[in-house]
Amino acid sequence: MPGVKYGGRAFKKDGKARKECCCDCPCDNCCPSMVAWYQQLLFDISSDKCSSANGLIAYTTGDSWLADCNCPEVSPCGITLSCLGDVVDGFGRYKIIVHMESSGGCQFDGVFEEIGTCFPPDVTFNFDSGASCMGNVSIRFYSPDCDLTTCNCRCDNHCMEDDMILSAINYSGCGGIGSGEIPLSCSTPGGCTWTGSGSFGGVCGGYDFEISGSDLHNCEGQYTLKIKSGSTIVWQGKDNCIDSLCYPTALVWGPIKLPCCGGGAVKIIMSLAP
Repeated sequence: MPGVKYGGRAFKKDGKARKECCCDCPCDNCCPSMVAWYQQLLFDISSDKCSSANGLIAYTTGDSWLADCNCPEVSPCGITLSCLGDVVDGFGRYKIIVHMESSGGCQFDGVFEEIGTCFPPDVTFNFDSGASCMGNVSIRFYSPDCDLTTCNCRCDNHCMEDDMILSAINYSGCGGIGSGEIPLSCSTPGGCTWTGSGSFGGVCGGYDFEISGSDLHNCEGQYTLKIKSGSTIVWQGKDNCIDSLCYPTALVWGPIKLPCCGGGAVKIIMSLAP
Protein backbone atom coordinates (compact mmCIF):
# COMPACT_ATOMS: atom_id res chain seq x y z
CA MET A 1 0.00 0.00 0.00
CA PRO A 2 1.47 3.42 -0.86
CA GLY A 3 2.48 5.70 1.97
CA VAL A 4 -0.14 8.03 3.42
CA LYS A 5 1.23 11.56 3.27
CA TYR A 6 0.47 14.76 5.13
CA GLY A 7 2.31 17.91 4.19
CA GLY A 8 4.67 15.91 2.01
CA ARG A 9 5.66 13.57 4.85
CA ALA A 10 4.80 9.86 4.77
CA PHE A 11 3.30 8.77 8.06
CA LYS A 12 2.32 5.21 7.20
CA LYS A 13 3.67 2.62 4.85
CA ASP A 14 2.24 -0.85 4.37
CA GLY A 15 -0.16 -0.13 7.20
CA LYS A 16 2.61 0.58 9.71
CA ALA A 17 3.69 3.86 11.23
CA ARG A 18 7.00 5.08 9.87
CA LYS A 19 9.74 6.12 12.23
CA GLU A 20 9.91 9.50 10.50
CA CYS A 21 6.46 10.46 11.77
CA CYS A 22 8.03 11.28 15.14
CA CYS A 23 11.42 12.35 13.88
CA ASP A 24 10.73 14.75 11.01
CA CYS A 25 8.18 17.17 12.37
CA PRO A 26 7.43 20.56 10.81
CA CYS A 27 8.24 23.77 12.69
CA ASP A 28 4.60 24.78 12.98
CA ASN A 29 4.70 26.56 16.33
CA CYS A 30 6.11 29.97 15.45
CA CYS A 31 3.46 31.97 17.30
CA PRO A 32 3.09 29.77 20.42
CA SER A 33 6.84 29.65 20.95
CA MET A 34 7.13 33.42 20.50
CA VAL A 35 4.45 34.01 23.11
CA ALA A 36 6.14 31.56 25.48
CA TRP A 37 9.64 32.93 25.06
CA TYR A 38 9.63 36.62 24.06
CA GLN A 39 8.19 39.06 26.55
CA GLN A 40 10.15 41.75 24.71
CA LEU A 41 11.41 42.22 21.17
CA LEU A 42 13.48 45.00 19.64
CA PHE A 43 12.49 47.35 16.86
CA ASP A 44 14.31 49.73 14.53
CA ILE A 45 12.36 52.47 12.77
CA SER A 46 13.48 54.79 9.99
CA SER A 47 11.30 57.37 8.30
CA ASP A 48 11.42 60.66 6.45
CA LYS A 49 11.16 62.55 9.75
CA CYS A 50 12.80 60.48 12.50
CA SER A 51 14.68 57.28 13.12
CA SER A 52 15.68 55.16 16.10
CA ALA A 53 17.24 51.75 16.74
CA ASN A 54 17.03 49.06 19.39
CA GLY A 55 13.76 50.25 20.85
CA LEU A 56 11.91 47.83 23.10
CA ILE A 57 8.58 46.39 22.07
CA ALA A 58 6.77 44.88 25.04
CA TYR A 59 4.43 41.88 25.11
CA THR A 60 0.82 42.71 25.94
CA THR A 61 -2.31 40.66 26.44
CA GLY A 62 -3.88 39.16 23.35
CA ASP A 63 -0.66 37.60 22.03
CA SER A 64 0.72 40.87 20.68
CA TRP A 65 3.57 43.32 21.25
CA LEU A 66 3.24 47.11 21.47
CA ALA A 67 5.84 49.61 20.19
CA ASP A 68 5.86 53.32 21.02
CA CYS A 69 7.19 54.90 17.82
CA ASN A 70 6.82 58.56 18.83
CA CYS A 71 9.01 61.23 17.28
CA PRO A 72 8.90 65.03 17.87
CA GLU A 73 6.58 65.63 14.92
CA VAL A 74 4.25 62.67 15.53
CA SER A 75 2.83 61.78 18.92
CA PRO A 76 1.20 59.54 19.82
CA CYS A 77 2.46 56.83 17.49
CA GLY A 78 1.72 53.22 18.34
CA ILE A 79 2.36 50.01 16.43
CA THR A 80 0.97 46.66 17.58
CA LEU A 81 2.70 43.55 16.27
CA SER A 82 1.10 40.12 16.26
CA CYS A 83 2.04 36.72 14.87
CA LEU A 84 -0.68 35.21 12.68
CA GLY A 85 0.71 31.75 12.00
CA ASP A 86 3.30 29.64 10.24
CA VAL A 87 3.88 29.79 6.50
CA VAL A 88 6.61 27.17 6.07
CA ASP A 89 9.23 25.76 8.46
CA GLY A 90 10.91 28.66 10.20
CA PHE A 91 8.79 31.41 8.63
CA GLY A 92 5.67 33.08 9.95
CA ARG A 93 3.14 35.69 8.85
CA TYR A 94 3.10 38.84 10.99
CA LYS A 95 0.64 41.73 11.22
CA ILE A 96 0.96 45.28 12.47
CA ILE A 97 -1.76 47.76 13.36
CA VAL A 98 -0.50 51.35 13.10
CA HIS A 99 -1.93 54.54 14.61
CA MET A 100 -0.33 57.98 14.24
CA GLU A 101 -1.59 61.44 15.00
CA SER A 102 -0.31 64.89 15.89
CA SER A 103 -1.45 68.48 16.39
CA GLY A 104 0.13 69.24 13.04
CA GLY A 105 -2.53 67.39 11.08
CA CYS A 106 -1.18 63.84 11.15
CA GLN A 107 -3.89 61.21 11.27
CA PHE A 108 -2.97 57.75 10.00
CA ASP A 109 -4.30 54.26 10.62
CA GLY A 110 -3.19 51.15 8.77
CA VAL A 111 -2.99 47.37 8.92
CA PHE A 112 -0.16 45.55 7.17
CA GLU A 113 1.03 41.94 6.88
CA GLU A 114 4.47 40.55 6.03
CA ILE A 115 6.34 37.24 6.16
CA GLY A 116 9.44 36.98 8.33
CA THR A 117 11.60 34.43 10.09
CA CYS A 118 10.71 32.78 13.39
CA PHE A 119 14.08 31.39 14.45
CA PRO A 120 14.80 34.07 15.59
CA PRO A 121 11.85 36.41 14.94
CA ASP A 122 12.72 39.02 12.32
CA VAL A 123 10.28 40.88 10.07
CA THR A 124 10.32 44.27 8.32
CA PHE A 125 7.33 46.39 7.28
CA ASN A 126 7.44 49.27 4.79
CA PHE A 127 4.56 51.72 4.32
CA ASP A 128 3.79 55.33 3.45
CA SER A 129 2.15 57.21 6.31
CA GLY A 130 1.72 60.42 4.34
CA ALA A 131 3.62 63.72 4.33
CA SER A 132 1.69 65.09 7.32
CA CYS A 133 2.87 62.14 9.47
CA MET A 134 6.21 60.34 9.10
CA GLY A 135 6.21 59.92 5.33
CA ASN A 136 7.82 56.67 4.19
CA VAL A 137 8.36 54.33 7.12
CA SER A 138 10.46 51.18 7.48
CA ILE A 139 10.15 49.32 10.76
CA ARG A 140 11.90 46.09 11.70
CA PHE A 141 10.86 43.89 14.64
CA TYR A 142 13.42 41.33 15.75
CA SER A 143 15.21 39.45 18.46
CA PRO A 144 19.01 39.22 18.41
CA ASP A 145 20.37 35.79 17.62
CA CYS A 146 21.85 33.67 20.39
CA ASP A 147 25.06 34.87 22.02
CA LEU A 148 27.88 34.08 19.60
CA THR A 149 30.22 33.30 22.50
CA THR A 150 28.06 30.34 23.51
CA CYS A 151 26.71 27.26 21.78
CA ASN A 152 24.48 29.51 19.63
CA CYS A 153 21.83 26.90 18.91
CA ARG A 154 18.07 27.33 19.05
CA CYS A 155 15.18 25.03 19.72
CA ASP A 156 11.90 26.59 18.54
CA ASN A 157 13.04 30.19 19.23
CA HIS A 158 14.63 29.27 22.57
CA CYS A 159 18.39 29.79 22.87
CA MET A 160 19.85 26.55 24.20
CA GLU A 161 22.25 26.51 27.14
CA ASP A 162 25.87 25.38 26.93
CA ASP A 163 25.43 22.99 29.87
CA MET A 164 22.79 20.25 29.85
CA ILE A 165 22.18 16.94 31.59
CA LEU A 166 21.07 13.52 30.38
CA SER A 167 18.79 11.26 32.38
CA ALA A 168 17.17 7.93 31.58
CA ILE A 169 13.84 6.39 32.56
CA ASN A 170 12.62 2.82 32.20
CA TYR A 171 10.34 2.29 29.22
CA SER A 172 10.05 -1.49 29.37
CA GLY A 173 12.11 -4.29 30.89
CA CYS A 174 14.88 -2.06 32.23
CA GLY A 175 13.73 -1.48 35.78
CA GLY A 176 17.29 -1.39 37.08
CA ILE A 177 18.11 1.79 35.23
CA GLY A 178 19.73 4.22 37.63
CA SER A 179 18.65 7.71 38.52
CA GLY A 180 22.02 9.34 37.92
CA GLU A 181 22.51 12.25 35.55
CA ILE A 182 25.22 12.65 32.94
CA PRO A 183 26.53 16.20 32.39
CA LEU A 184 26.78 17.45 28.82
CA SER A 185 28.65 20.48 27.56
CA CYS A 186 28.77 22.45 24.34
CA SER A 187 32.21 24.02 24.35
CA THR A 188 32.52 25.22 20.73
CA PRO A 189 31.19 28.77 20.18
CA GLY A 190 28.81 28.86 17.25
CA GLY A 191 28.40 25.10 17.36
CA CYS A 192 25.35 23.00 17.97
CA THR A 193 26.70 19.84 19.59
CA TRP A 194 26.77 18.62 23.20
CA THR A 195 28.95 15.75 24.42
CA GLY A 196 29.35 13.78 27.63
CA SER A 197 30.23 10.36 29.05
CA GLY A 198 29.08 8.35 32.02
CA SER A 199 26.45 6.04 33.44
CA PHE A 200 22.96 6.45 34.78
CA GLY A 201 23.46 5.89 38.48
CA GLY A 202 26.03 3.13 37.94
CA VAL A 203 23.75 1.25 35.55
CA CYS A 204 24.25 1.23 31.77
CA GLY A 205 27.70 2.74 32.02
CA GLY A 206 30.62 3.14 29.70
CA TYR A 207 28.84 5.09 26.97
CA ASP A 208 29.76 8.29 25.19
CA PHE A 209 26.86 10.56 24.27
CA GLU A 210 26.67 13.17 21.53
CA ILE A 211 23.69 15.38 20.74
CA SER A 212 23.76 17.59 17.68
CA GLY A 213 21.42 19.85 15.73
CA SER A 214 21.28 19.92 11.97
CA ASP A 215 21.98 23.69 11.97
CA LEU A 216 21.75 26.61 14.38
CA HIS A 217 17.95 27.01 14.27
CA ASN A 218 16.23 23.72 15.01
CA CYS A 219 12.77 22.48 15.86
CA GLU A 220 11.64 19.61 18.02
CA GLY A 221 12.42 16.40 16.19
CA GLN A 222 15.64 17.77 14.68
CA TYR A 223 18.21 16.87 17.34
CA THR A 224 20.21 13.67 16.86
CA LEU A 225 21.43 11.55 19.77
CA LYS A 226 24.38 9.26 19.14
CA ILE A 227 25.34 6.66 21.77
CA LYS A 228 28.77 5.07 21.41
CA SER A 229 30.65 2.34 23.20
CA GLY A 230 34.24 2.94 22.19
CA SER A 231 34.19 3.23 18.42
CA THR A 232 30.89 1.32 18.11
CA ILE A 233 27.65 3.24 17.63
CA VAL A 234 25.12 1.55 19.91
CA TRP A 235 22.15 3.73 18.89
CA GLN A 236 21.48 6.82 16.80
CA GLY A 237 18.25 8.70 16.13
CA LYS A 238 16.35 11.98 16.33
CA ASP A 239 14.36 13.19 19.31
CA ASN A 240 10.70 12.30 19.50
CA CYS A 241 8.82 15.55 18.89
CA ILE A 242 5.63 14.10 20.37
CA ASP A 243 7.30 13.95 23.81
CA SER A 244 9.89 16.71 23.53
CA LEU A 245 9.71 20.30 24.71
CA CYS A 246 11.92 23.21 23.78
CA TYR A 247 10.91 25.49 26.66
CA PRO A 248 11.89 24.48 29.20
CA THR A 249 14.30 22.18 27.41
CA ALA A 250 13.29 18.52 27.61
CA LEU A 251 14.27 16.64 24.47
CA VAL A 252 13.30 12.96 24.54
CA TRP A 253 14.75 10.05 22.58
CA GLY A 254 13.45 6.53 22.48
CA PRO A 255 12.40 3.99 23.33
CA ILE A 256 16.01 2.81 22.99
CA LYS A 257 17.12 -0.78 23.49
CA LEU A 258 20.48 -0.67 25.20
CA PRO A 259 22.60 -3.84 25.62
CA CYS A 260 22.75 -3.26 29.37
CA CYS A 261 18.95 -3.60 29.59
CA GLY A 262 18.94 -7.24 28.48
CA GLY A 263 16.33 -6.63 25.79
CA GLY A 264 14.53 -3.85 27.65
CA ALA A 265 14.29 -0.25 26.58
CA VAL A 266 14.70 3.24 28.05
CA LYS A 267 13.90 6.80 27.11
CA ILE A 268 16.70 9.34 27.38
CA ILE A 269 16.01 12.99 28.17
CA MET A 270 18.22 16.06 27.75
CA SER A 271 17.27 18.90 30.08
CA LEU A 272 18.75 22.02 31.65
CA ALA A 273 21.55 21.57 34.14
CA PRO A 274 20.62 22.48 37.71
